[in-house]
Amino acid sequence: MKITNTVKYSILKRPLKLAKTHDFCVSRKPEFTVVMLHGIASSSKTYDHALKFFKSSPSMKNIRFVTFDWLGAGKSFSARNLCYDIDEELMALQNSLDKLKITTPLILVGHSMGTMLVSHYASIFPDAVYKLILLSPPIYSEQDLSDPIFEQGMGAFKDSVAQHNAKILSSKSFNAQLKNIVKNPTNFQAFSTLKVPTYMIYGALDTFISPANIKKIAKANKNITVIQTERRHSVSRDKYAKIVEILEETLHENL
Repeated sequence: MKITNTVKYSILKRPLKLAKTHDFCVSRKPEFTVVMLHGIASSSKTYDHALKFFKSSPSMKNIRFVTFDWLGAGKSFSARNLCYDIDEELMALQNSLDKLKITTPLILVGHSMGTMLVSHYASIFPDAVYKLILLSPPIYSEQDLSDPIFEQGMGAFKDSVAQHNAKILSSKSFNAQLKNIVKNPTNFQAFSTLKVPTYMIYGALDTFISPANIKKIAKANKNITVIQTERRHSVSRDKYAKIVEILEETLHENL
């Protein structure tokens, strides 16, 4: 897959970019950069508690942390002429990463839908990504997508979203991302063929993912390490504590 969408954004009249919401490093010379990307029906606020945790961890002082909002979310651009598909989101991500002028190794962290997008990005630009950390990756095969049980699960997910913000269910960005990204059959291959060191972290109580698919993919791909935690789908303390362990281990590597 390549980033092929050539739509001209007459409203913008400039390259499509994501809104940067956090960018900090205690040290002036970071050893690597961690870019964190959220899931559907959410925003970069997903990582607020994790960022506070990282800022308070002495071992994280030499790491640059950046968060973005996907198109149609948080402070990022939204418009009726956007498709909110993989191409558009990755174009915006690439333009945003270029603007950061990163000179260190890059680690991408994705949550939920964000794991799908960063996996596609790493598939397209494997040399640009040092590691992937995938939180609660919803890995669905083509067979899963055509199974009525899957649609029942999507119904439960929408009910969960509605409890927090019912209006989002009628938004173009949410419905387009659900159709064009979450239900995209190419996701499974993007996950399966990852060539960069990848950590898949999921909660034992998460009802929105398929642990069997995660284990199946990891068994066939030596680049993937699976870590199970205690809680559900959200970016909870048990997950970002694991992120710290991975980053601490990375700091001791010969980058």
